[in-house]
Parts: sequence; C-alpha cells; structure tokens
Amino acid sequence: MCKEKEKFNSIVTYIEKMAEVHKDDIAVISGDERLSYGELNERAAVIAGNIESFGCESKLVGIFMQRTVNMLAVMVGILKTGKAYVAIDPSYPDERVQIILESSGLDVLIVDEETKDIQVKSVHKINVNEVDKHCDIKEYLVTTGIDKEDLAYLLYTSGSTGVPKGVMIQHQSICNLREAMLDYVPMEPGMHIFSMTRIVFDVFVVESIIALSYGMTIYLTTGKELHNPRLLGRRLKVYPIDMIQMTPSTVRYLASCDESLSCLKNVKYILVAGEAFPINLLVRMRENTNAKIYNFYGPTEATVYSLAGEVTGCHKIVDIGVPLRNFEAYLLDEKMKISDKGELYLGGVGLAKGYWQQEELTKQRFVKMPEISANYLYRTGDLVERLPDGKYHYLRRIDNQVKINGFRIELGEIESVIQSIEGIKEVAVVVRKGKHDNSYLCAFYTQEHNVDENEIRNVILKRLPDYMLPAVFVKRNHFEISQNGKIDRKELETCSIVNIS
Repeated sequence: MCKEKEKFNSIVTYIEKMAEVHKDDIAVISGDERLSYGELNERAAVIAGNIESFGCESKLVGIFMQRTVNMLAVMVGILKTGKAYVAIDPSYPDERVQIILESSGLDVLIVDEETKDIQVKSVHKINVNEVDKHCDIKEYLVTTGIDKEDLAYLLYTSGSTGVPKGVMIQHQSICNLREAMLDYVPMEPGMHIFSMTRIVFDVFVVESIIALSYGMTIYLTTGKELHNPRLLGRRLKVYPIDMIQMTPSTVRYLASCDESLSCLKNVKYILVAGEAFPINLLVRMRENTNAKIYNFYGPTEATVYSLAGEVTGCHKIVDIGVPLRNFEAYLLDEKMKISDKGELYLGGVGLAKGYWQQEELTKQRFVKMPEISANYLYRTGDLVERLPDGKYHYLRRIDNQVKINGFRIELGEIESVIQSIEGIKEVAVVVRKGKHDNSYLCAFYTQEHNVDENEIRNVILKRLPDYMLPAVFVKRNHFEISQNGKIDRKELETCSIVNIS
C-alpha cells in the first residue's frame, strides 16, 4: 500500500501506485463489467497513447460517453497525458454541448458506440471501443512531468447569463481534498464506494479518481439504475458498500421505494452534500442506519468540499461543520467586516484557478483582500452564520432574491419557515406566471402526515411579512429530481396547476 507520507504532485500518480501494489484488486464494477487496477491502468495507458498520437495542441480533452467502466479508464488516461478532462453529459441538449466544445477549444473528444455520431467541427473523435491497442504504452504506465499547478479538469457550471462557465481545477487542489477526506473517512484499499453521481458534477471526483487513488473498489451505477430507486436500493443491499455520497433529495428518492431506508442499513459512512440538510431527514436516517453521517459543503470553485462535520441529530439544526485542512473561511457582513453572520468567503489551496477564459468574472468572484488574508478569496454567495461552538451553519443563498409587487423576497426564508412545521418533509417555493403574466409565489411541499394548509399559512404570517405569504400551496406525493440530484425547480415553475388565475 502507498504510505500516506509519500506526497505526489498529481492525483494520477497515486492511482498508478495503487495499480502497482494492488494490481489484481477490483477497481471498478458496473453492471456485468469490472476492471482490476492493473487492467484499468493498462487501458488508461492505451487511451493516453492514442490521444498523444494526434499531436494536439490543446491542454483539454473532452469526455462524451455513457456511464461505463471505460469512462473511468478515459479519465485516468487523459490525466496521464498531462492534459485536463472536460466532462460533457450525453443527455445535454445539443446546443449546450456545442457551447462547451466551442468555449473550451478542445481538439480531442473521447466518445463510445452510443455517442460517436455527435457532429463536431475541428475536433478529433476517438471512439474508446476502437482505440489502437498496439500503440506503445510504456511511457504512460507510470506518468512523470506533471506539475501540481497543472489543470486536472475543467467543469462547466450554469452561468447567470445562461452561458455555462468552466471552472479550472488543478492537481494540487484535488490532492489536498484527497488528504482532507482522511479526517472524516478512513479511505483505504478494500473499501467499497457506491457511485450515483454524474461525471459532470464535482462530487463525482470523490467517487472516481480520489477513490481510485486510495485503492478502493467503485460500484459505478448504470444509467438504468440511476433512474430506478427500487433498483438502486437492491444494489445497495447486494454489494458490501462502505461509503456513499448523497444529496438530501436522493435520500428521499430512495425512501420513495424503501420507506425504512433498509438499503442504507449496512453502509458505514454516508456523506450528505449539495442541499440544505433538514433535521427531520437526519432523524429519519439515524433511526434506520448506524452509519457515521457527515454533512459536507462546498462550491465547485473550491474543489468539491471545503467544510464538513459529523452530524448526530442531537441539535435542532444541521451545521456544515468546520473548514477542511488548508482551507480558510471568513464571514463578511455588508460593510465587508468579519462577522458571525455574513457572506462566506473561502481561501486556500483548494480554490479553483478561476473561470476558463473569463478574466472579468474571475476577478469578480476570486478577490484579493490583503487585510483579511494573503490568499485569494472566493465569494460563495452563501449566507452563513458561525455557531457558538465554532461550527458553521448554512442559511441561504444571498442572491436567491425575487421581486413580487415591488417587494424584494428571499425564497429560502419562506422555505425555512415552512420546513420548520411538524409534519412537513420537504418544501420548495418558486415564482410562477399567471394567465395574465402576473408573478406569484407558489409553495410546493410533501408531508410526513397530514398538515392543514391553514396551519401553514398561519405559521408564515406569524413569522414573515404578509407579502411573503405564497398565493398558492400545492401538496405533492414527491418531487421530481434534477440531474444533479436536487429538487427540479424548473419543473415546479412550469407544471400544471388547476384553477390558477
């Protein structure tokens, strides 16, 4: 086993060390497919050789593939070349795919049998099923020459202008996260991690290249399993899963077919992230599993996770813990003074390099504040408070504001009040358009047991101004989940509701 005293500049070197010491151990399982660490490293080396044979100038290589064991081999193969990968989801609309291809300027795109027909301009397509397996792979079995500041991946996230922005993550940031994870989970060879996240979301980094860097076995769920909570639950029961990452909405998604959450009974470590973690959901999880449950927080711009803490259910709220190692966290009020409540600013080695070819946006979000820190600080846009015990508590998005009849309203504040009512499971408040193009607030909710709508109205009016009272309340059996594992708010904004003017 690779001793943790050994430090490497690149995440791929750790993976190669695992392939050397644990050659015959299983690296990844997906459906009927599986690869050992030795097989994964060799396949990745073949892919690296094929990429380099094109002599491409770009430091970026795209991945446009279905969810298979080959996808992981391609990720590692790209990293072996010293280039960074750009993940593109095959389910994306063609227009978004083309925007990413054009924005990134990549000249090589890895595809498979199901995605090979994509139309691209000035881009070499490499079908992973048709690579030249006879190319010289010796120099790619063990990688050298990668600097810690080299890019490892470029991840596109939604932009406020409607155009996605590419977040640049370096090897040193992933390696820092890799080490920081050990403060919470004893990641080591022989452990099994269950992967439910899509490659285009940053959390997948933990389930893929970081897990591989520790010699773990990854159970990579198939596309079919991802869309079937009953099938997901069965897989969790069949495989000896030690670790899993989930959003709160994903937990509820599993519970829709497994009310007792029995599928989580034997899991040892559950990492919850991506959304506010309601206390009633934590209590429910605690009743059905003995796993250690952690609440992780972090924007894509801070390499997946930047704060974390174990949660026990002994408190009235679920905090987001404290900063991970080598991270700084500051709360700044409206006067830009350090406070116990304010916008969260993050600093440290885990920060992204910035946004790909967007200097102005990078300057706006990654700021220099020498009076506070010698490092660049990232403005998260999240309102956070520091609790008396020193832990942090996420409140809401600062920019989650809307205007109704001239009043500025924070949707998260309304959701927080409704969520506090006994019997409410989950809630989402959105702005909808009426027949006459008038905007109104609509509150959707699910419940543990019957909750009188008048009770909800009365609680809101007791705690918030009357202009923050939603015009419409809709009880639902469940929420649709978006591709990133969160409540699909766009669906709520457009779904059919009868008798609404």
